[in-house]
Formats: sequence, structure tokens, C-alpha cells
Amino acid sequence: EAPAWASEERWCGRVEWRQSDLLSDRHRPLGHIDGAVSCVGNMRPSPRWESGSFFGLHWDYEAMVRENGLATDRSAAAARRAGASRFVYLSASSAHQFAYGGALMGYVDGKEAGEEAVRQRFGDAAACAVGPSLVLGGGRYAGLQQ
Repeated sequence: EAPAWASEERWCGRVEWRQSDLLSDRHRPLGHIDGAVSCVGNMRPSPRWESGSFFGLHWDYEAMVRENGLATDRSAAAARRAGASRFVYLSASSAHQFAYGGALMGYVDGKEAGEEAVRQRFGDAAACAVGPSLVLGGGRYAGLQQ
């Protein structure tokens, strides 16, 4: 089932939505697929506040590497097991690594680990990593999209 934020979009019905907890050891099989597009990623700050950091927010380096790198590796592995011959990964520009006093280092390092995992599983000819600037989505930043 499509997530609520996408359900009203015209293109939503043309997407076969799959959901899984990529950080758990139990995954539902995908069935057969030809290719995959992964937009997995997280740069959500932790609930802990940190004095002297970017707006007092704290980003957990290990959590961001895990939620961007390991999750992508598992996504690519599941796609490969399901027969995918191509994989597109929405990564991030490494230019953001030192932005905000280095707060996003775990995010970018995780995204780069994800890129490497996709290349390892699919090879250079069948893997595509797109590295845009920050991507807003999921309805979290609705005010910025106007």
C-alpha cells in the first residue's frame, strides 16, 4: 500500500509499493522484480540536544551510517535475490559532509557506504547512484515546498 503522503499523486498507482524494516534480520521476500529504485535514507536528528552544535540538535553518527549505509546494502541484497538486474540509489552530494559544523558526516558517510554496497552487488554497469543536494519529501517539510 502506498504511504499517505504519496496516495494522491498521479503516478502513485503505477508504483508497486513494498515495505520492510531493513534493519531487522527478518524480511518479507520481494517476489520477482526486474529492477529497483531505493530512496532509503534518514537524517533525522536524535531526540538528545547538544550544546554548541547546529541549532542544538544532535545527530548520532553511527545511527546515520547504519540507517543510510546498512539499510541500503540490505535493500540492494534483497533486490538482487529477487532477480533485479539494475538498481538506482538516491544518494546525496558529499558536498554536505562538512555542512552545519560536520553534523551531517554520518549521513554522507552512510550514503557513500550505500553507494559502495550497490556497486558491489550490481557492478558499475547496472548500478546508478544519484547524488543530489538535500531532498525534501514525505510530507515532513510541506511548508518549504510551497
